[in-house]
Amino acid sequence: MSKKISISIIALLTFFMVTGQNGSKLPPGFPDRSPKMDVLPGFKTPPKGYGEVSFYWWLGDTLTQDRMLWQLDQLKDKGITGLQINYCHTDKGGATYGLTYPSQPALFSAKWWELFQWFLKEAKKRDMSVSLSDYTLGAAGQGWFVDEMLNENPNLHGTKLEAKQFDVQANQVFRTVVPNNILIAKAFQNQNGTLNSSYAIDLLPMIKAGELNWKSPEGAWKIMVVYKNKVKTSSIR
Repeated sequence: MSKKISISIIALLTFFMVTGQNGSKLPPGFPDRSPKMDVLPGFKTPPKGYGEVSFYWWLGDTLTQDRMLWQLDQLKDKGITGLQINYCHTDKGGATYGLTYPSQPALFSAKWWELFQWFLKEAKKRDMSVSLSDYTLGAAGQGWFVDEMLNENPNLHGTKLEAKQFDVQANQVFRTVVPNNILIAKAFQNQNGTLNSSYAIDLLPMIKAGELNWKSPEGAWKIMVVYKNKVKTSSIR
């Protein structure tokens, strides 16, 4: 099941990346990043593809094409330009939330994927986009594809980026203990509250045995230290 989900996600991402890079016309609702674009008319009269994105709960009664077509027809002329498929969770069983309620057809089953693919086409006919919320599905310990990945490779883990900042005055000897796994340590000249990114000093060579030791030159300085922390993950086995 997890391989099919991964392939589908990769295919969607590849499509969006290629569509956005080859200069072709963007689908409705995708932002135009042209540097000379005048955004004011769009704010006054939003173009096609900009509107409400509603949570669309796929649980409860059995999902049928007839019932979903009727609902799509009710929504198409109501300013709804996107539908986010959502699943409720119970109050017990999961690591982050309760486990996801079951649905008919069963989530990520062959019948579910057939229904999902059909639903994408029908929504597109009505100028609506579709997405899937994974807040009860995409975290470790919720019993879905992330748990399958962790069971196959328990060493998989997330990484959290964190940062520390320090203000340093001119000709100051600055010392501080810094965390492990530092990615960047730089000093930026602070000119009346504005950091001069074109004049930055790399402080990584000034870190020895977990301590930053640096004497600042003339001017006011802001030190930025960015480091990573391993995030422990656990699955439902």
